[in-house]
Amino acid sequence: MFRIFVRLWSALYFGFTGVLAVIALIADPHKTAIQPGCVFLGLTGLQCPLCGGMRAVHSVISGAPGAGFAENALLFLLLPVTVAGLLIDLAVFSKKPDRMRRGFGIAFFIVLSAMFIGFTVIRNII
Repeated sequence: MFRIFVRLWSALYFGFTGVLAVIALIADPHKTAIQPGCVFLGLTGLQCPLCGGMRAVHSVISGAPGAGFAENALLFLLLPVTVAGLLIDLAVFSKKPDRMRRGFGIAFFIVLSAMFIGFTVIRNII
């Protein structure tokens, strides 16, 4: 039963991710607003860590990694790490579904939070 759940979840996740990638490739966020504006940017005038994320993904998928890096360097650098992690998880789940991770440790969230805060400060100073 657990194996079926893992396979279903993986199929839904990768299917949804694929649909989002196709949307990001087709709809150019430089020309059309396919998402709502950033609330943090609207309230403070400062860019949040995810500002420019959709444009960065579109640029990378379209074959312009330099433009993707310029739009959002943090997301650009975390994108391959995220894809690699998902592929590793999928490989582990397909062979040993009982070894499903129970979640990330506190150190992961501390490091990730420090990265996001540091990136936000640096991108708004420069």
